[in-house]
Amino acid sequence: MDKISQYRSLLGLLRSERFVSGSVLAQQLGVSRTVVNRRLQELEGMGLRVHAVTGRGYHLADPFTMLDDPPRGFPAALAWHHHLITTSTNEDALALVRLHEAPVLVATEYQTQGRGRRGRAWSSAFGQDLAFSLGFPLSSPEALRPFSLAAGVILAEAVAEFCGLSVSVKWPNDLQVDGAKLAGILTEIHTLERQTVVLLGIGMNVNRSDMSTIGQSAVSLAGLTGAPVDRSALLSALAGGLAAALADDFRFDWHRRWPHLDALAGKPLRVQQGESWQEGVGAGVAEDGSLRLQTRDGLQMISGGQVSVRPL
Repeated sequence: MDKISQYRSLLGLLRSERFVSGSVLAQQLGVSRTVVNRRLQELEGMGLRVHAVTGRGYHLADPFTMLDDPPRGFPAALAWHHHLITTSTNEDALALVRLHEAPVLVATEYQTQGRGRRGRAWSSAFGQDLAFSLGFPLSSPEALRPFSLAAGVILAEAVAEFCGLSVSVKWPNDLQVDGAKLAGILTEIHTLERQTVVLLGIGMNVNRSDMSTIGQSAVSLAGLTGAPVDRSALLSALAGGLAAALADDFRFDWHRRWPHLDALAGKPLRVQQGESWQEGVGAGVAEDGSLRLQTRDGLQMISGGQVSVRPL
């Protein structure tokens, strides 16, 4: 039994409301108690809390439900792939699109090397959040769009409808609620020999309770609504919106819908690009996806890349 199979078996046993002894876990997995203890420590490192009581055994302190495989109502236009654990859903999606030359959505319960913009790590809690990637071949060079912003509009509106929350989009790639981060979008474009592949990697805080590991002001949907959120139903809603946009090469009028979602409009900002920085007031975004910054020297257009935007 490989490590992933051991994790899967452990989770199946530990999700019982009853305690399971270490000897029973070892017997069921066909391994030593030492290996069981190591796997339990690894699961705790992924964000799962394992309740251990001497003389009784182990069980999960927090219940969770894995994603349906596939979720009900998942759009037929996207190929569905689900992992218990993977290194990166973006890497998985890239490999699948290269192989099949068709749109795919890859979701996982946990990724070991999740990342955001500027090479930053993305932290997710095992079985509590959403971590998934949409990958698709670009139909033509003319189909290139500000995908992060367009996807941000789709996701913000879908979450607002699903949870009844007011969600905003912070240029260039974050979803926020009252200034706290709810989700991030990592867009990658790979130009290959025969095709160009677009990847939209999305991480969303859904049911996690401990936000301290994120390292910035952040919120989860469960924390905002006061109740656990059905991750499978939410993922279907998000995937449905993305699939509808993809069917039209993302040509929908995201720019017209942007103003009522804009987290930076009218706010004093500090924008840093490399070693240089400037201050101004957010004035919306241009149709090419650039941030409009009103400064003392006039209107400046800020493109994406290695740029940091902070409210003053």
